[in-house]
Amino acid sequence: MKCIRQATAQDASQISALRLSAYARAIEFKVIRPSLIEWNKKDDDRVVLSAWNDAGMAISTMRGEIVYDRQEAEDALACTVKLDISLYPSLALTKGATSLDQSNSGLNSALRYYFLQAALDSPVQSVIGLVYINASRTRLMESLGYMFQTPDDIWDPADITLKPGLFATLSRDRISNAIAQLSKLSYDCLTDYPWEGSALRLAVVHGQPQ
Repeated sequence: MKCIRQATAQDASQISALRLSAYARAIEFKVIRPSLIEWNKKDDDRVVLSAWNDAGMAISTMRGEIVYDRQEAEDALACTVKLDISLYPSLALTKGATSLDQSNSGLNSALRYYFLQAALDSPVQSVIGLVYINASRTRLMESLGYMFQTPDDIWDPADITLKPGLFATLSRDRISNAIAQLSKLSYDCLTDYPWEGSALRLAVVHGQPQ
């Protein structure tokens, strides 16, 4: 049955395969250490959302973690982060991946929708991520109210950057509007892939969301 839910370690193999397949198609970067993309201890400790099709296959995923200062933000995004202290704690969204046949389905936006809803119902003061210039996802995020700056450095050990990256920030005062937009843009996905399980909550406890 189609659904969106929180992934667990039991889903590790499917989430890993989905990431590897999606990243192999990427034109913004080239993967050089595939093992670093696969499900690992960080995934056990963070929140990983996933969308599943009727055949029980993972077709879209995204990971979220709470960061409390510049060092933790840079560790999460593997890029230079210049963020005002008032915007912490922040929710860092990473490891987004969608299967090729669902690449234009809006599932990534549906997963973002649930993360933003949870962020609004928590002490999180911003949502951050690393995106790429001229990518369709970047243009969407700009329409949602994200602000962008060019990081001084990007050093992800898993890949080599091929296109300029951007550090993206959505401040708390813009989250409600972004949710409203995503609910319209992702209406079909949110209807076709209903949430399964308890409501997603980000309890801000230093270390990671619980």
